Amino acid sequence: MWLLQYAYTRSINRRYHLKHRNFYSQVNLDEIVPFALSTERAAEQMLTATEAARYLHRLFAVLNRTAKAIELILLKE
Repeated sequence: MWLLQYAYTRSINRRYHLKHRNFYSQVNLDEIVPFALSTERAAEQMLTATEAARYLHRLFAVLNRTAKAIELILLKE
């Protein structure tokens, strides 16, 4: 029974924590302005293949560290 109470209390505390930090903020679809670019401006903002590869390499490095951290947390429990 105490385990159920502990889980309940933790979930309520987590909900308060996320609500306090506006995790559950709601945005109306009418408030979102579509991001419209002309084709010239879009072409100027495109990444080169080298830049894209560099960003992907960094992204995968971060994801690998995150996945490893999650794996270690789950193994600890």
